[in-house]
Amino acid sequence: MNEPLATIKRNLFFDEEFPLAVICSCDSSRKINDSIRFRREFWKIAFIAAGDGELLLGRAAYPIQPGTVMLIHPGARTTYRMKQDSIVVYNIVFDPKIIFRELKELPDKFRFFSIFDADFRQEEKQEAACCYVHAASHAAGQTVKALYREYEKNQSNRNAMLKLKLLELLILLSREGEKNLRMLRHEAIVDYVDRMLEEHFREPLSVANLAASVGVTPNHLSRVYRAVRQGGIAARLKMLRLTAATQELKRGNRSIFAIANRCGFNDLSYFHRAFFATFHCTPGEYRNEPVSCKKKETGVSYKKTMSGKGVRLRTPREGN
Repeated sequence: MNEPLATIKRNLFFDEEFPLAVICSCDSSRKINDSIRFRREFWKIAFIAAGDGELLLGRAAYPIQPGTVMLIHPGARTTYRMKQDSIVVYNIVFDPKIIFRELKELPDKFRFFSIFDADFRQEEKQEAACCYVHAASHAAGQTVKALYREYEKNQSNRNAMLKLKLLELLILLSREGEKNLRMLRHEAIVDYVDRMLEEHFREPLSVANLAASVGVTPNHLSRVYRAVRQGGIAARLKMLRLTAATQELKRGNRSIFAIANRCGFNDLSYFHRAFFATFHCTPGEYRNEPVSCKKKETGVSYKKTMSGKGVRLRTPREGN
C-alpha cells in the first residue's frame, strides 16, 4: 500500500488527566477517502449514525451502514470509502488506562479485551486483528448516544459516569463479539459434519460419533446442525446415500442388495422404503426408467405398490 499515512494526535481531543472524549462529526469524503490512511495515538469506538460505504483496513474492506460499530486499535491504518458525500459518526476516543483495573477483573474467554494489551501488536500478526467491526445491538447504540450526551452536558461527576458508560459499552460489544464467534464456530462445525458425511456416507456413521469428533454432545450437535442447515443430520446422510444409489442403479452392474450395502444401507427393506418415499418408484423401476421415476407422483403408499406387484426383497444370494 502506497497511500499517505497521517497520524492523529491524542492532544487534539483530550488531556492526560482524563484521556477520553466523545465527538459526533460529519466526515466529508473530500477529506476522508481511500487516497489516505489514518493511524491514531488512542483507541477509538466509532458508531455510524448516517451514511454508508466501507471501512478500509489494510487490504480488507468492511461494509458500514447506520448501526455499524467499530473498535479500532491505534496501530490500525484505516479510512472510509463513502457512497455519499459524507457520513455521520459518533467517535469515542480514549486511552484504556482509565479503566485498566476494571478491564483486568473481567473474564475474557474469547480474548475480546486483548486489543488493549500492551503487547497486542506483537501477539497479533494480522492487521485485521486491530479492529472489530459488526452491527451494534440496540443497547450498544443507545449506550453510545448516552456517552455523547453525558460528555456534552459536563455535569458533576461526569468523568466517573463516562468511565462507567465506556465500560458498559465495551462489555456489550464483547457479548456481541462472543455471539458472532459462537455462530462462526457453529458454521465451522456444520461444515465439518457435511464434509464427513460426504466423504464417509458409505460407512457406518452416527450422530454420537460425529459429536464426539467435534467435542460436543449429540443433542447439541443436532440442534446446531438443524439451526444452520434447516434440516437434520440423518436426513442429509440418507439423501447422500440415496443419491449415490441412483448413480449405481444407472450403471446397472450390481444387484440391488449390493448397491444398498455399498451405499451405506445395511437393511434392504429400509433401503426400498426410503428409496420409494424419495423417488416414488422402486429401485428396480428406477433402474429401468430413471427419468420417469423421478417425475412420478403417484401418491400411492410404498407397501401397497410393492405388494400389488408381488415384489419380494431378495437375499444376498439372489441376483438382480
